[in-house]
Amino acid sequence: MPYFLGYTGLSRDLIQKYIEDNSALWENETDYLPVDSVGGTIGTYAGPGAIGVAFVAKE
Repeated sequence: MPYFLGYTGLSRDLIQKYIEDNSALWENETDYLPVDSVGGTIGTYAGPGAIGVAFVAKE
């Protein structure tokens, strides 16, 4: 699982647009791109409409 995307807000529209616009970053790197809303602590700090990208380095 090299990537994980998180988003804040009530709608997945912004994260879906981000995935489509930036598909070249991971389309040949992974078969599965996990996406979920972030928790209340980070979500409150970041505010609505934020997108977070996490990755795990391959060794």
